[in-house]
Amino acid sequence: MKLKERNVGSRDTEKKILIVCEGARTEPEYFKKFKVSKKCEIVGAGCNTLSVVNRAISMLSSGDFKEAWCVFDRDSFKKERVKSALEAAKQNNINVAFSNESFELWYILHFDYLDTKITRSKYTQILSKRLGKKYKKNDSEMYQLLLQNQKTAIERAKRLHSEMLPPGACEHDSYPYTTVYELVERLNELGRNIGK
Repeated sequence: MKLKERNVGSRDTEKKILIVCEGARTEPEYFKKFKVSKKCEIVGAGCNTLSVVNRAISMLSSGDFKEAWCVFDRDSFKKERVKSALEAAKQNNINVAFSNESFELWYILHFDYLDTKITRSKYTQILSKRLGKKYKKNDSEMYQLLLQNQKTAIERAKRLHSEMLPPGACEHDSYPYTTVYELVERLNELGRNIGK
């Protein structure tokens, strides 16, 4: 997936990156720990797929952002709603970090390659075992706990992407699947450029 940057003129360096997350705390807590987070506006929308995209579209109209991302999961939402959200994001030049079934798949990929469907409660069980403590959705330490395995998680997510989304397949049908790694790579790239 090619990342989309908005062409907005010479003030680009002053403008922030907008990240609108479906979850009110889990995803924002994670992304706020990146080195570049001061150059981002991270919003925990606490709403569903299409509403997340609509919120990003509304916020983009201010002209204050050079780039936008939406972070959301398939969860139990109807396929049509997820498809509509993905299409609306594409039509409005918004990048998407999408996970099917849940954001926690990204966390699990730091420990294990997972290419089979499991329940949401199983994600929690696996993470609790791997972390050596009970996994809590809004744990502010997750970024640090996972950081040493981030490169491995990116490699696993890319492999999963290629296996679960062959040419012609639809993102909302691919399971398990995540593109969170694309946002992570983007934030890491921007973090390396701080001070240059």
